[in-house]
Amino acid sequence: MSDSTWDWPTWTWSADGESTRIRELRGELSRVRGSLAQARLRSDLASVAGPLEHRVDRLSAAFDAFVELSGVREELSVFDEEAEVRHQARMLFAGRPRVDAVRDVGQYWLPPALRAVLAVVVGEDTAAHLASAAERDHTRATLFHVLTAAIVGRGDTITTGMIAETLPKLTPSLPLSVWAVWTLAADGHYGVVGKQLAQRRAMDYLSRLPQPDRQAAVAGWRETIPPDPNTAFALPKELVGGDRHAEVAGWPPVGETSPGAGGAGAAAAGVGGAAAGSAAAGGARLESVGAMPSGGEARSGAVAEKSDRRNGDAGVATSGEVFGGDGQGAASADGGRQGGAAEGLAGVARADVAGPGGDVAVGELADAGELLAVGLACDRLAALRRWVGDGLVPSTGYDELDPAVKRTLEALVDEGSAQERDLLRRERELRQVIEGTGGPAACWSDPAGDPAALLRAAAVRRPNRRGLIIRACAKDIAAAAEALADEGRKRLPEVVAVRTRRGQVAVTATGPVPGAIEAAVARACAVDPIPRRLAVGLAVLGVVLVALAFLLGWTWMVPAVAALAGAVAYQRKDSRIRELAELDSAATRDILRADTRRAVSAFASALADLEGRRSQVPDDLATVRALLA
Repeated sequence: MSDSTWDWPTWTWSADGESTRIRELRGELSRVRGSLAQARLRSDLASVAGPLEHRVDRLSAAFDAFVELSGVREELSVFDEEAEVRHQARMLFAGRPRVDAVRDVGQYWLPPALRAVLAVVVGEDTAAHLASAAERDHTRATLFHVLTAAIVGRGDTITTGMIAETLPKLTPSLPLSVWAVWTLAADGHYGVVGKQLAQRRAMDYLSRLPQPDRQAAVAGWRETIPPDPNTAFALPKELVGGDRHAEVAGWPPVGETSPGAGGAGAAAAGVGGAAAGSAAAGGARLESVGAMPSGGEARSGAVAEKSDRRNGDAGVATSGEVFGGDGQGAASADGGRQGGAAEGLAGVARADVAGPGGDVAVGELADAGELLAVGLACDRLAALRRWVGDGLVPSTGYDELDPAVKRTLEALVDEGSAQERDLLRRERELRQVIEGTGGPAACWSDPAGDPAALLRAAAVRRPNRRGLIIRACAKDIAAAAEALADEGRKRLPEVVAVRTRRGQVAVTATGPVPGAIEAAVARACAVDPIPRRLAVGLAVLGVVLVALAFLLGWTWMVPAVAALAGAVAYQRKDSRIRELAELDSAATRDILRADTRRAVSAFASALADLEGRRSQVPDDLATVRALLA
């Protein structure tokens, strides 16, 4: 039997096994496709079923609420007289002073209270009506009369005792009704006595604030008054986008360590050692590849010099670019690059001791946001000065009624009598479920908010009560002015990080930080070291295999030749990469110089603008102090 006779069954079995495996793979692929299709279908059904289920639940809840609401209204039908009185009160608030005779309803406090308001409007005596209403519900009757008398323009009829009762000391959980009375008193509806009481209540509350809340109030005043948008400091677009926390070319300066740089600043001896080691390594790599044309040696030496500087410590990366004080590094010409890695890195070691060109920028690295913060503080202080001066000018007339007054009166009237109060509350809740508005029903005793925040908002939006609030919050406003002045007097940064088209660069008002441009070029035009390492490794392997061929036989020459051929190929690839990097570095350097030139000009202009604004800070602060004294 020939060999082919034995091979044929083996080949057939192998082919059959491959076919079986292919069928299994196809089956698995079909199952995966089916499971994916089912998953997509389930996802689509879930996305459709979710909203549908939500709508069904909402409709079901609305239907249940509608059924319950019918029963609640059936129970409320016996309180038709109370509902009629509430309707008459709403007519009065809607601007219809002619109201039919108000009938008394059991122990409901609203009818006599409403008759007292009507008596105030026509100038009749209100004592009997008020006494009757107070006997039924003193708190609600007094609050209703205090609010409605101010609304109808007869706040002068409200006694000091009634004002003090409805305007107690302010608390962090300030009730809506108290804030409503405070706004009316601050607007002058109750005369000078009401204004004085409102101011005392605000001052007393602010004086009792704990230190954290007091600091929050001061911080709130710092942000309350915006600067004039027409004259506010605008950050030049050339400085926008810089981030000092990211990698910035040229920073930290030579011999310094930046936080988080991982020991960027190297000592002079350490840098010198790194220079020697890098130079030796560069020479060894070139020698291991073999002879190259002189031009290629010069270019490779210069690129190796830059690569060694990039791959060293951060201190070497920034300082190794400085071969002069102009921040351009050794980029004058190709001939100037042929000094080799040893001379370049030796210059780094010298610069590390003496400083690059003797002109290292002083101060910490900043970004444009710090310039903007100083300018904003100066502008806010100037705006605060104008706002305080204008606010303390006496004003006449009343502001529009605060929404808190309307909400308080509506809640006070709509809650009904004691017998129907729970039913009316439930009716409002059910209506909200049906209408889908949600939220709890409003109550006149609900919290209105933080009093300090309410005062700041009222001072901005309500000119008529601005002077009273300024006097009540004088200490906090003065502290905010001091804080703004401190912010505006901060030392302006001397070095900022600016974003260019080729990365971030550290610049001063006179130019880029020495070495910054070359550091940015080195980072932007970094060369992949893998081809050179492979070339060196293959060359070493080829030499070893040649030696083995001489010792053990010529069969080792084949892999030796292959290794040497690979080394030559990778060396050529590395040379092409580095030549392209050299060409790209020239264009990158031109781009960086143009971008940094514009950034330096913008930085100098911004500093001059800020100095002018900072010169006004002492006068603005003194004026605010005098106005608030």
